[in-house]
Amino acid sequence: MNMVEYQIRDFTQDDEEIILNLYKIAFGFKLSSEAWKWRYLNGLCKPIVKLMFDDDKLIGHYAITPMPFSIKGENRKAAQAITLMVHPEYRKRGIFLKLAELTHKIAEENGIFAVYAFPFRNISARGFFGKLGWCRSDTLKVFSTDDIQNIKLPNEVNIKEPDFDDAYDVFWNVLKKRFEIIQERSKDMLCWRIADCPKLNNGFYKLMEIRDKSRLLGYLIYKLYKNDKQVTGHIMEIFGYDSGHIEILLRAALAYSQLNNVKSVTCWIYDTHSFRFMFEKYGFTMSSTIIPFGGNIFNLMEGEAMKKCLESWHVSMIDSDIF
Repeated sequence: MNMVEYQIRDFTQDDEEIILNLYKIAFGFKLSSEAWKWRYLNGLCKPIVKLMFDDDKLIGHYAITPMPFSIKGENRKAAQAITLMVHPEYRKRGIFLKLAELTHKIAEENGIFAVYAFPFRNISARGFFGKLGWCRSDTLKVFSTDDIQNIKLPNEVNIKEPDFDDAYDVFWNVLKKRFEIIQERSKDMLCWRIADCPKLNNGFYKLMEIRDKSRLLGYLIYKLYKNDKQVTGHIMEIFGYDSGHIEILLRAALAYSQLNNVKSVTCWIYDTHSFRFMFEKYGFTMSSTIIPFGGNIFNLMEGEAMKKCLESWHVSMIDSDIF
């Protein structure tokens, strides 16, 4: 069947069942209804989702979710590509390319400055970096430690269930001036991304804060995973007014890890970032794993200019759709 005979339309909330069915077929495991609604119906911005059908059979799905960003202090939007699916019986027919090009064109027409993704699956990476010709950052690395030091929990840090108040908006207005490109870390964004996120894969979040009365001085978002074999931890995000606050928060994360019998702790750090030396001081080492982060920045020349722009983009685990 020629591509022209397939039908393409926007998704609606009534498509939940067929989308979740294709997800199971394409990836081999289920996506919960709760997680789907959180991402597609209750997000900060309306997603752009295109579906392709062969008669009544859903054979292709491509979704991007616009997210608020600060670009050199200016409020903009970039869109994260989150779910590429092609039915196994219809692969290698150009469906991915057709849906992606159509969706990206709509995004650009609506003032979105870039589309980006974290394609951890090899088949997805080949599509984004190969077929679409996206640029990839090579400096975002996994740092980890399985030699957690005996550290006392700092008195300055409060550990609690995720709960973000107006102090986070004040902190964000200071934080965004430090980065050329960064996804918004406002109260509303953090509430949606962390506090409202469905509990997935036996993992749950903890929020670690340093405050001077009501004034927020720094925070760390930690995710703990428990399974039958071991307990692992992820430092999803860490920010502070200065390096002293960041070090206190890091010590708190390690102390919390030890108290909860965590076997290893990981985080994402650019190998050129000054943060890495602080983490190395506490036993973290850089693995050979490069996080597959990349994208296409509209109206920007290709090559080194695109790569330089990606290298100035602040990324942590909270930005991905994996954690």
